[in-house]
Amino acid sequence: MTRNAVSGTGDRRHARKPSPPPSPSSVPGVWGAVRVDRHAGRLLRRLQPGDVAVLDQPDLDRPTAAALLSHGVSAVVNASPCISGRYPTYGAAELLAAGIPVLDCVGLQVLARLTDGEQVRVHDDGIWCEGRLVGRGRVLAADLVAAETTQAGAGLAVQLEAFAGAAVQLARNEGNLLLEGVGLPVLATSMLGRSVLVVTPNGRDDLRAVRRWVRAARPVLVGVAAGTGVLLDAGMSPDVVVADLEALDDREYACGAELVAVRGPHEPPDQRTGTRPQRSSSLLITLLSAEDVAVLLAEAGQADVVVLAGGRARLSGLLETGGAPMAGTVLCRTKAGDRLVHARALPAVVPRGPGWPWVIVLLTIAVAALIGAGLMVTGVLPSGWVVR
Repeated sequence: MTRNAVSGTGDRRHARKPSPPPSPSSVPGVWGAVRVDRHAGRLLRRLQPGDVAVLDQPDLDRPTAAALLSHGVSAVVNASPCISGRYPTYGAAELLAAGIPVLDCVGLQVLARLTDGEQVRVHDDGIWCEGRLVGRGRVLAADLVAAETTQAGAGLAVQLEAFAGAAVQLARNEGNLLLEGVGLPVLATSMLGRSVLVVTPNGRDDLRAVRRWVRAARPVLVGVAAGTGVLLDAGMSPDVVVADLEALDDREYACGAELVAVRGPHEPPDQRTGTRPQRSSSLLITLLSAEDVAVLLAEAGQADVVVLAGGRARLSGLLETGGAPMAGTVLCRTKAGDRLVHARALPAVVPRGPGWPWVIVLLTIAVAALIGAGLMVTGVLPSGWVVR
């Protein structure tokens, strides 16, 4: 019995301990907590610096790439091709130029295999989670992206033809809405003669650039979908929210703003109405995007100026949306006309001035000087003072 006990002790002493899991520093690749969502707007709300973003966005555009970079992602995995070849798109080039690794064509199955917050590793053409391979894709490199972007340029003529056809169809279906505002909800929030700031999901940097103007002009604040969260994160309370209500998170839904629900003709109603406190909202069923509806609402409300934070301001950005969305944006912005100003242009046309604190100081000094001069002239001074 003694021999067996000693032998057992020796076995336990010399037994091999299980090896610890590899540390991120000892395994090649990019590590990070994963954030997964097919919808880029919802994904951006949850991203933290160092996260690995997994999404499904064919033809990854530049504004989305810029928003991903502003959140400090460590890698981007796209279930769809970042450049489909339909037209030039520059989101992948933007990410690669910033040193962010990009995998595309991974497939939709990767979205179901990952859960928010899991630690993943992106290495070569694979994405790994807890030691298992969950998906393989295509490693994008600068030369490959440049070649595909050049090749996609040949599709521009086709896209412009598609835009022309989509514009005709949209004008036929939504002509009364676009030209006369028929069907637009009447807002309780007055925009008459006021400035209006429309903030889109990728408008974070633009909003930061016009904060001084916002403090001075006190515009009506309109959040478009996840742009509502951008306003709330900046400490601003939206007056109006225009969105598919199902795309709003609970904080955005309950922010107290006037709600305008935008839904496509064939989209189902909000599935979460039973799980949320009921709030009155206006409903508009339209082919137009929430961003375009927000611009139309400001124009119909006779706003003096409509400042757009985020969105697509250049032809290349509009081409990336393609077809009917591009046609809707062009027609709505044409309707708004000279009322519409992009936030990036605002600091160049609005004088910065010395700022309110310095204005108050200068006014105080000026008033004190005037009072002193008046006392000197009249000879009325405090006791003990002598006017010579």
